[in-house]
Amino acid sequence: MSKKMQSSLLLLIAAFIWGSAFVAQRSGMAYIGPLTFMFFRSLLACLFLAAVYAISRAKARKAQVLSGESAVSGQPSHAYRKHTLAGGISCGVVLFAASLLQQYGLVTVSAGKTGFITALYLALVPIFAAFLGKKPRIIHVICVPIALLGLWLLNMKGASLSIGRGEFLDFLCAIGFAWHILFVDRFSASINGVLLSLMQFTVCTILSFVGMLLFETPSMPAVASCFVSIAYAGLLSSGIAFTFQILAQKHIEPTVACFLMSLESVFSVLSGWLVLHEHLNLRELSGCAIVFAAVLLSQLASSRQPVADAADDSRW
Repeated sequence: MSKKMQSSLLLLIAAFIWGSAFVAQRSGMAYIGPLTFMFFRSLLACLFLAAVYAISRAKARKAQVLSGESAVSGQPSHAYRKHTLAGGISCGVVLFAASLLQQYGLVTVSAGKTGFITALYLALVPIFAAFLGKKPRIIHVICVPIALLGLWLLNMKGASLSIGRGEFLDFLCAIGFAWHILFVDRFSASINGVLLSLMQFTVCTILSFVGMLLFETPSMPAVASCFVSIAYAGLLSSGIAFTFQILAQKHIEPTVACFLMSLESVFSVLSGWLVLHEHLNLRELSGCAIVFAAVLLSQLASSRQPVADAADDSRW
């Protein structure tokens, strides 16, 4: 299997996890505030990723000893440490901002409408990338409105797209996730994926901890009441899915990654249909089909591009 195919599979798994995590996010906030939820979610992600990184480093050192390579030769340079720190802080700050805006948006806006507005990063990433000197291909420009139409049919369910406080927060969230995708594209090729993910969630943990103490009154009994939701969002949605995103974007350009991640909304609806036996009407089924068609078109176009082009020195 090619690196692009493996990366696409990782993003599909991530989109599936994110699609089912909306329920955990909404149910968790019935007991605790957004910043408290984010702190414990990010903390769990940090603990999980720290363990994964420690195990991988131990295996690498063991292989180093067996090969007879000196320990000094395997030490990262000062420039690499500086680049890693810059990547972790950049990705962590924008991820914290986007995730917090989404949490606050979910307080007043339905999950469906939040999913659609957040998915506007589909259109924003090519625009922002163009300003950074990375022109999108024609096929992607065509696929963006097709995918957004499908997401509208899937999520809006006849609701009007009125702009209130919650909707405005969701739109700012879309801007944040667009920049997160671009920052991951910038740093993922040259930094260990698990380490980058660990660092970004360390930043999220610190920022949400400060915010929680300043603006909320955390209660451990309340946290315990929604621990399952926190664990799902922390371990699967944050620890695993966001790490898969970083690993996948080493070999997939950001615009194509957006299309695969937009399947989050489709998987959210399909999960409700399969697990909760929720009804899917013709409008929603049409939306699913249209989004899948847009993703397939973008993938077919991407498969004709050499792997080197997706992870070359043109990263801004």
